[in-house]
Amino acid sequence: MNRSLALILLILLTLFLVHSLYSFYHGRFGEGMIMYPLLVICYVAYLGLGKLKGKGDDDT
Repeated sequence: MNRSLALILLILLTLFLVHSLYSFYHGRFGEGMIMYPLLVICYVAYLGLGKLKGKGDDDT
């Protein structure tokens, strides 16, 4: 995984965490829990796009 992808996913994780905490605080548990599967989908999509471009996971 390259550095820019890791930064984007870290920012998304932070935003999803803040949104989930806000939703849990207001008692909307379903809305708070839906964000994490979306984050996994985003992660898989970014990895798939990287492999389609031929970059792969060559961090070494």
